[in-house]
Amino acid sequence: MPPPQPAQATSPQPAQGRSPEPSQATSPPEPARATSPESAPAPPPQHVQAALALLRGRGHRVTAPRRRVLEAVGRLEGHPDVTEVHAAVQELGATHLATTYRALEHLCAAGILTHVHLDHAPARYHFSAEVTGAGPEHAHAACRGCGAVLDLPVEVLSPVREHLAARGYEPHLGHTALSVTCPDCAPGQGTSPDRARG
Repeated sequence: MPPPQPAQATSPQPAQGRSPEPSQATSPPEPARATSPESAPAPPPQHVQAALALLRGRGHRVTAPRRRVLEAVGRLEGHPDVTEVHAAVQELGATHLATTYRALEHLCAAGILTHVHLDHAPARYHFSAEVTGAGPEHAHAACRGCGAVLDLPVEVLSPVREHLAARGYEPHLGHTALSVTCPDCAPGQGTSPDRARG
C-alpha cells in the first residue's frame, strides 16, 4: 500500500460561495506605534537640520515643542501664521496653543525664525537667513486684500536701506511687509503668477 500524502500538501477548499482568504489575513495587525508621527516621522527638511544645529550652537535647549515647531515650519510652504503652524504641530504630537506661541517667540528671539507683520493680519513666520544661507534679510510685500505674501529680493530695497543708513538709521526691512494690492485683488486684473508662492 502506498504511503499517505502529507496533510499540508493538500490545499484546503474554500467554503461554498466564499473566496479563499490569503494566509496573511490571519496575521496580527501592525502595532499603531509604527505609523505614529513620534516614532516614524518624515525626514526633516535641510532647513530644519540647520535650524536645530544653530539653536544648539547658540546654547539653547532643543525641547520637544521647539523641535515640533521647526519641523512644522519646514513642512509648510510660504509664510504660515501661528494657526497654520499650530495645526501642523498638532500632527506631530498634542501641544497646547500657548506652548506653540512660546516656542515661536523663543525661536524668533534666538534668530532661528523670522516673523513679518502684515497689515491687519497675524504675523507670518519663516526660517531666518542665517538658517537658509540666503544672505541678507529679505523684505516682503503683502496684499491688503487677500493677504498673499511675496518675497522681495534684497536689491529691490537697497536704495531705501542705503538712504536710511546714510542718515544713521538701522533699517529692519524684513520685519514689516509693504502693503500692496496684488493682481488678483485689483479690479479687472488676471491671476498673479507670484500669489501661489505666498
